[in-house]
Amino acid sequence: MGYYISISSRASLSAFLQMMVAIMLVVVGTYLIFIIGSIVFLKLLKQNENYYYKPKNFIAVANMLFRMKQNGAGLATISLLCTATLVSIIASVSLVAGQNNLLNLWSQRDIQIVSRSPINLVQNEQITQFASKTNISLQSRRQMTVTMATNGELKNNYFKANNSLKTEVAISSLDLQQYNHIEGTHYHLADDEILLYSPDNTYQGKEIIIHGHKYKVKPVTSFNTSFVYNHSTYKPIFIIAKSQAIAQKINPTPVLYVTSFNTVGTKSACKQFGEKLPNLLNADPASITSRFVIKDLFGSLFGGFLFIGVLISLVMICATAMIIYYKQVSEGYSDKANYAIMRQLGLSQQETRKAINSQVLTVFLLPIVGAVINLAFALPVLKNVLSVFSMYNINILISVSFICIALLIIIYMLIYWATTVVYKQIIAS
Repeated sequence: MGYYISISSRASLSAFLQMMVAIMLVVVGTYLIFIIGSIVFLKLLKQNENYYYKPKNFIAVANMLFRMKQNGAGLATISLLCTATLVSIIASVSLVAGQNNLLNLWSQRDIQIVSRSPINLVQNEQITQFASKTNISLQSRRQMTVTMATNGELKNNYFKANNSLKTEVAISSLDLQQYNHIEGTHYHLADDEILLYSPDNTYQGKEIIIHGHKYKVKPVTSFNTSFVYNHSTYKPIFIIAKSQAIAQKINPTPVLYVTSFNTVGTKSACKQFGEKLPNLLNADPASITSRFVIKDLFGSLFGGFLFIGVLISLVMICATAMIIYYKQVSEGYSDKANYAIMRQLGLSQQETRKAINSQVLTVFLLPIVGAVINLAFALPVLKNVLSVFSMYNINILISVSFICIALLIIIYMLIYWATTVVYKQIIAS
């Protein structure tokens, strides 16, 4: 059930609640698998005579069957600690790796001003004078008008306006003439046709229904003045219609005036310009985006997340190592007498080593295999939670996941090697 909730979740605020429910179910399920499922599996191996009646397999299966009845919960705890380590480090590293994508999503230009009324001559003069005062120059000024974003759900080619935990997108609209001018394109549209821009380019539907009207969709992959209204967590979608009248019909909300430009100067000067611009224009800071200011903010914010994620992961890795080490030591002293008796009955040193390696390796692999399976099913809901932070790049998430899994397996196998040496020393003493 936890896996199903994860793979069926959607990128909305409800993903946080779904993730919590999925975690609780997976914790319970993991304990049941290791306590009950592992015993059933070992009993099936025991019934396979060709496998069971070999010295190394006979000793390993018999020992593990006895151990699982006592220590299944311990292996489940190790598996869950490994899962938690992977999830925490993958989430924090993905946030840091994806901050440039989020920066481009909020504004692809150095300064972007979104207002209910156009920038007037007095304000233009103030901006120009302040830029000169801070020793920067303004380049490539662009202006456009779009409708204010309408929040809602986009499901099965149907847009439904709402504001709830299920809300996932924010739709704005503009006319084709502006888009062609900004992008340098020459698109032509009929009245029932639209261009659709989504930052993750995932919408591949041939049509869309908005406010009861059906439109044929032509997806576009570029929009150089896209932005997120008020730095919302909802995915921005821009609809480009044939005319302003159709754009207003698609999204009947007040018009927003967007002014954007790039700045040329030192980093400190550009940052100072972006920090003081809201006060200069007496505007809401959320309506003005400065890439230099936001980049420093993201560096501090996501750097803090990374520090916390790494710290939590180190603590859990240390806890896992200690649990495994003391588990192996205690089992070594418990198995010492049994192996001594079997050696007296004719078990060779080579067969003893094979039995120990088979038993320890199997016990070690079970938790890490469980952790990787848990992570595989956790990735969909983790992606949706990251999408709430406007992280839409699935390639970053997958790349980070593979790297973190590889690093954890290397660390885990080092722990295996160290504890196996101690276990063998105890058995041989």
